[in-house]
Amino acid sequence: MREIVGLTEMSQVEDLFVSIGGGDRLPATIDLMSAPSKAGHYVTGAFPGTVLAGAGIGFFHAPAEAGRHSHIAGVAGTPAGRGAGHALKMRQRDWAPARGVTESTWTFDPLIGRNAYFDLARLGARAVEYLPDFYGPMGDDINGTDASDRLRVRWDLLDPRRTRKLPGRRSLSVFSGRQNEADASRVETVLGRRVPEPVRELLARRGVFRDLHRSHEPILVDPVTFAGVVQIPRLAIAVRAGDEVLGSIWATVTGPLNQARCQTFPEAAKLVALHMFRVRSGADVQRRMRTDRLGTALTGGAGATDAPERLGLARSPLLVLGVVGSVTGSDEQERLGDAFAMHLSAVLPRAVAATIGGVTYGLVPVRPDQAEDAARLARDFLDRVGAGW
Repeated sequence: MREIVGLTEMSQVEDLFVSIGGGDRLPATIDLMSAPSKAGHYVTGAFPGTVLAGAGIGFFHAPAEAGRHSHIAGVAGTPAGRGAGHALKMRQRDWAPARGVTESTWTFDPLIGRNAYFDLARLGARAVEYLPDFYGPMGDDINGTDASDRLRVRWDLLDPRRTRKLPGRRSLSVFSGRQNEADASRVETVLGRRVPEPVRELLARRGVFRDLHRSHEPILVDPVTFAGVVQIPRLAIAVRAGDEVLGSIWATVTGPLNQARCQTFPEAAKLVALHMFRVRSGADVQRRMRTDRLGTALTGGAGATDAPERLGLARSPLLVLGVVGSVTGSDEQERLGDAFAMHLSAVLPRAVAATIGGVTYGLVPVRPDQAEDAARLARDFLDRVGAGW
């Protein structure tokens, strides 16, 4: 995923959208891309290799340019385009933090069911407006002579409904019913999927994390200054399972809580701990089952014939990838395996990975002509994790 640059690539985007819609109409022209791109708006392409497989064009909108309207996005109807639609949307989301964008809007044809499912169910966008014959006569192969009715949706990039995955086994979940009251550090945490480094370092110097791990009661965290502005105070409490700290809960507050609220915060931490323990236990069971089945598929013996089917890889040629890191210890090996599995599944959803005997293996369903592309995924992974692993 990268920005579209130069007239040659913009011409490729033109051709892509014509091939998707058919007919003589140009849904996106070079002038529509060139000037907005120069002005800092969004023009991005998906390149699984050297061939353009998908593209998206968007522009800022009022109020205060805190939103972006995704004018058009599309992917090629070829194997290379599989997964490009989701990757484009994730790229749009990752593009937002540095530009202060907190929401994205777009329109789609409500009669195309796969678009409705993707936008409303998978992404969690909300329908906000029905637009009769919004674009007028279009005359392409998709719309024909039908009226171009559209549904306008809003994708709140601060939407808390999805857990934000972080490297290894860590994750960040955020919830609030009053997003308009969020301060800058919270917005950056949600959009950037991690606590801003200046805020984290300041809290560490103050000893907040040390106090949090030592205390079984809520602690009031004094305001920090971020982006030149004093932020809202926080109340924080560690989430524990016995003596193990599973995580923590942070909430914005206007000041010290009364006794009743201070009593409910630890109760909430107990509920979160129970949920996290169940999720972790389920993940550990699934990891062990996946590891056992992948090992059986690789080494043969009883059950080897059924193992690929149980992994969801039956009737597919498989490429075996092996990654050996410089890590030591089972926890680090597990983190490496989880990271590799996440890396593979982001591009190849059916791929599976597990660590066996100090080697992280990946089973990738591919056609013979895709073997080199799949192997490149492993090399890309090693480049990303760096020498530390």
